[in-house]
Amino acid sequence: MYQLGLLSPDPKSDFGRLVSLTVASAYFGVFFVIPLRVWYILKLKLVFPTPTATAFTIRSLHSGPHGEAIAKLKARCLAISLAICFCWKTLNGYIPGIFLDWHIGWTLYRLGWTEAIKLENFGWIIEFTPAFFGK
Repeated sequence: MYQLGLLSPDPKSDFGRLVSLTVASAYFGVFFVIPLRVWYILKLKLVFPTPTATAFTIRSLHSGPHGEAIAKLKARCLAISLAICFCWKTLNGYIPGIFLDWHIGWTLYRLGWTEAIKLENFGWIIEFTPAFFGK
């Protein structure tokens, strides 16, 4: 709100506005969102991602005669993916330029295209993050 110019540059002078914004948000949450949740999710049975996904996961873990074996397989896959993600994140904290950043200008410069170093000078890199690949 400061960048939009809606508040003054000094937060001390906007104390009243910030408190009223907080109170208005709390009022909206208590008196509008909770009844709308009851109406739309509980009465109309509309799908809400978090509880529905949790319920389906718990149901799938206990369904059928092979539920225990499937649950163990899913738990093992979850543990393996957690270990891989932990290692990936830890290594990226220490050596971020190897896994994530690809300096395209420097690479093309090393391959013989000498004008491509300008890309590096402008700070153009390709980062291989989950956002790069999409979800």
